[in-house]
Amino acid sequence: MKEPSPLERVLLGGVWTGLVLILLTPFVISPQTIFPWVVGKALYSRALIEIVFALWMLLALARPAYRPPRSWLLALLGAVLAAGLLSALLGVSRQRSLWSDYERMGGIVDSAHWFALAVVLTSTLRSFAHWRLLLSLNLGVSLGLALLAVGQGQGLLQTPLLAWHQGKVAATLGNELFLGAYAVLNALIALGFLFHSLANGRAPAASPSSAGERRSPWLWPMRAFWTSAALLNLWAFTLTGSRGALLGLLAGLGFVVLLLAFLGRKRWRRLAAATTSLLLAGALLLLAVLFLRPGVWTPDMAFANPFLDSLTNSVHQKTVRMRMAVWAAGLQGFGDRPVTGWGPGNYDRIFGRYAIAENMALPIHDHAHSQLLEEAATKGLLGFITYLALWAFTLYAILRVLKAAGAKERIPLLFLGAALAAHFVQSQTSVDSAVGTLQYTLMFACLASFEAERNGRMTWAAPVLARLRLGSALWRGPARALLAVAALSLAGLGLSQNHGIHKGARAVWNSAAVAQTPEQAVGHFRQAIAAFAPLANGPRRILFDNAASLWPIVQAGDADSAARTLALVEAEAAAALRSEPDDWRLHNALANFYLAVSDFDPAYQEKATEHLAAALTLAPNVGSVAVMPVPPMPKK
Repeated sequence: MKEPSPLERVLLGGVWTGLVLILLTPFVISPQTIFPWVVGKALYSRALIEIVFALWMLLALARPAYRPPRSWLLALLGAVLAAGLLSALLGVSRQRSLWSDYERMGGIVDSAHWFALAVVLTSTLRSFAHWRLLLSLNLGVSLGLALLAVGQGQGLLQTPLLAWHQGKVAATLGNELFLGAYAVLNALIALGFLFHSLANGRAPAASPSSAGERRSPWLWPMRAFWTSAALLNLWAFTLTGSRGALLGLLAGLGFVVLLLAFLGRKRWRRLAAATTSLLLAGALLLLAVLFLRPGVWTPDMAFANPFLDSLTNSVHQKTVRMRMAVWAAGLQGFGDRPVTGWGPGNYDRIFGRYAIAENMALPIHDHAHSQLLEEAATKGLLGFITYLALWAFTLYAILRVLKAAGAKERIPLLFLGAALAAHFVQSQTSVDSAVGTLQYTLMFACLASFEAERNGRMTWAAPVLARLRLGSALWRGPARALLAVAALSLAGLGLSQNHGIHKGARAVWNSAAVAQTPEQAVGHFRQAIAAFAPLANGPRRILFDNAASLWPIVQAGDADSAARTLALVEAEAAAALRSEPDDWRLHNALANFYLAVSDFDPAYQEKATEHLAAALTLAPNVGSVAVMPVPPMPKK
């Protein structure tokens, strides 16, 4: 292989720098935007992915060795993305499917970014040493986040930037479920590197290079680092009280034991692994009893640790009942639109139409809290089948890679498979986040890199172009230039959109400032709505809710101000319903607003009745649904 040119070295260095910076996503908070623990992470990761992807495109154009590998895993991930795009185009809200909202920052656009990152990772990281370096750096980030979580849980760190969610530790992630899943995955990866190091240390030297590696002065510091990362991540996990993450951890450990049972070369190892599997299955059954029937088969017990409390206290049975109600709604939604689904991100429509709350307040759920059900209900059979195919081939790829791997890579790859298994299991009881998707993308791309190792790079395109008589220098030069311009233009477009999204999220946050006049608040809402049109309905709904609650004060003040507020709401209501006419939450907010106005002007009673009827048609049980308030934002 020829030596890379100075330009290629610069591009490769830029790609690596961007990849390392992306690992810092868990620490990113945007304290001056709405949903500060969500918006900042999404925009930060998207911006870096856009820059990294553009640099990689330039590198791949200059050097064929960095072009995408022939990977079935990457192809299936692309198929999942394509199925989601088709469902989005045929769903009930194309806008929501593509862009999601400020609270989640998901959507097809976000998924396309993570797919692009997977392509870059699989194309750029070329060896086990590369992956060990990147995953170890990621473990360093997880270690820092675990220290923050432990400090928060012990009362040593008290700052508005560290989130408490439902009284549980969430650190900088905003939700204990996100933190629990993140900690479990990194604990498994750390254990893989640690056991790999210990196993190699006991084994005789296979080669002078491996012996030199064991004599490295960094060996024991690295072992201490991996041990600390594993233990502190497990400690942070227990502070979240996340039962979904617990199921994921058990699934990951069970995956390791089962594979050792089938891949072990000695009979006693297989027997020991099989016995351990039975013990784990029994423990899982016992935990399921505690999870589903606390207070019936087992007595209530009070524990200070959120993990133990969530397992043994019957108060948490309410969460299980809510999940079951949401899942039942999802099954009905799938039956209503089984082929292409309702469109990604539109689970709130399914929830509104089919969810039934029996003797409890049921908060609005905009996700199924089960990825299998989410895929089926929002993407239909097409999305569900591609999702299952991806995970089925993931399992096949893990087995194939483990059989082909040498002793040097087998143990960490085994725990990488365990982390993927943990991610799959915990995602069946929770929702994902930018941080969780980042962890999955890292693990997936690592596996895809090893799966495609024997398949080579996509250098076959050149002979195809030659057969089409498109291989002349005159063609190749302009074509590469056009691709380079397209890559840079795409990155510029993405960065511009990120700026608009951030501007809108910040304007909504500014609208909640205490020391401002109503006109100033209205100005912020206008700015939020104009900043980024695909996400404008979120600020509009907040505007409608605020105008409804403050209408008595507005009406009692200046008549011109009340008239301007009324005109603004009516204009934005028309724009909102043009883009999403069947959003029951918009109709519900407008019904509340016009009901408040009708207390002073009965002429608006008819409009309130119309919007309420529309909301009840789209969401028959909306009257029994308790709308979740906007989470508190860090103080200025």
